[in-house]
Amino acid sequence: MSDKETITVLAVGDVVVKRDDPETCFAHVRDVIKSADIAFCQLETTYSKRGAPLPQARVPMRADPKNAPAIKNAGFNAVAFASNHHMDYGADAFFDTIDVMKKTGITLFGVGKNIEEARKPYIIDCKGTKVGFLAYSSILPMGYWAQVDKPGCAPIRGWTYYEQIEHDQPGTPPRIHSFAHEGDKAAMIEDIEKLKAQADIVMVSMHWGIHFKEAEIAGYQKEVGYAALDAGADAILGADFLQPLQFCL
Repeated sequence: MSDKETITVLAVGDVVVKRDDPETCFAHVRDVIKSADIAFCQLETTYSKRGAPLPQARVPMRADPKNAPAIKNAGFNAVAFASNHHMDYGADAFFDTIDVMKKTGITLFGVGKNIEEARKPYIIDCKGTKVGFLAYSSILPMGYWAQVDKPGCAPIRGWTYYEQIEHDQPGTPPRIHSFAHEGDKAAMIEDIEKLKAQADIVMVSMHWGIHFKEAEIAGYQKEVGYAALDAGADAILGADFLQPLQFCL
């Protein structure tokens, strides 16, 4: 690939802009972000003045819509919204966020008014190369995932099994196993295979991981990651709160 054809992709993890002067949020990194052909981030807050925190929202996230343009102005042009905060303030704030971001020129992906819409890819035509994105979340309060007739995000749910390994030592730590939801994994594989036929490069955003545990990969992450790569994904952008971005090629 010649220099003229080279595409630079910059990816960061969770982004929340919530301050009196939103444009200062990226003051020291704006030039770096704008230097990339494609700049990806994960939106980790809602932008709305409506709604009330849902009871299952552990740390409800909402900011004034005036903050939204700063993300576009910083240079981001691929923004996923499949996370553990997109429904924190209910459907009104969820749809407000999608509308507010669209007005800035950004189409959020990984979410929608139903599961069909949430699974739709986002494709950028860059220098004659089509780069397609999909987004999923495994960090999910109850009811945050989209269904046939319900808004939310595209899910990759997981199950956890705790195995007692020292039966003669009460209170000792268990061995922890986690597995992907088979239906969600199958849907992701189908999405990637379809997108592979439409785009030259497929990038998959995964909002996953273990809180407060750096450099520890859960079993379901390996299962989902390998399944995505086997299905045709060229890169996996994996991140979660308090974890560094994981970039897998």
